Amino acid sequence: MDLDDDQFAEQRLAHEGVHPRIGAADVVPFVPIADITLAECAVIATRVAERIWHELGVPVFLYEAAARDESRRRLEVLRSPSFRGEPDFGQGRHPTAGAAIVGARRFLVAWNVNLDSTDLAAAREIARAVRASSGGLPCVKSLGLELRSRGQVQVSVNLTDFETTPLHVVFERIRAEAQKRGIRIAGSELIGLIPQRALDLSRGHDLQWLVGDHIEDYVLENILNWK
Repeated sequence: MDLDDDQFAEQRLAHEGVHPRIGAADVVPFVPIADITLAECAVIATRVAERIWHELGVPVFLYEAAARDESRRRLEVLRSPSFRGEPDFGQGRHPTAGAAIVGARRFLVAWNVNLDSTDLAAAREIARAVRASSGGLPCVKSLGLELRSRGQVQVSVNLTDFETTPLHVVFERIRAEAQKRGIRIAGSELIGLIPQRALDLSRGHDLQWLVGDHIEDYVLENILNWK
């Protein structure tokens, strides 16, 4: 039996893990890399979302460029426990898989700036200071999270447009906010891959990558063997 909205909201609030999500797959983005447009990716996303519902029985919400309504465009809106809208495909929630969010967006750089501190409240304050929705930097989404295994906290960052707001601008704002609170940065770790252009725009700035010079191993073009 599918969970109703109230049961699903309670389950989301009680889930294990520190990152908000709405289901097992959570979010499936289609990103234009080469020889395809964002609009074409949105068409693909919609087709895949329909198949996920019809073939797997998992309800799907559409987001970003594939969203059918501007009010449902932002990922954080759909993930919010207070959101009560019905899926774009299907209804209710799958009893074990929850729901999925499928859409199309530009390349997103996801990385964590770890702090040499256990002060979660401070990490959340810093995240609030840098994210766009709180009046911080354009194109920045951020959360303050706890790293119990390391005895640290972190500012988890999603940068949705690295040309509008380069990585080093975000990093320096986080550093400045941390210094106000007497906290040092322990290092940065990239989540996934990064376009060479994003690194080029911050060349000459020390982002304290925990992988050091091996950051080149995470460059998208290198992985794809593009010249």
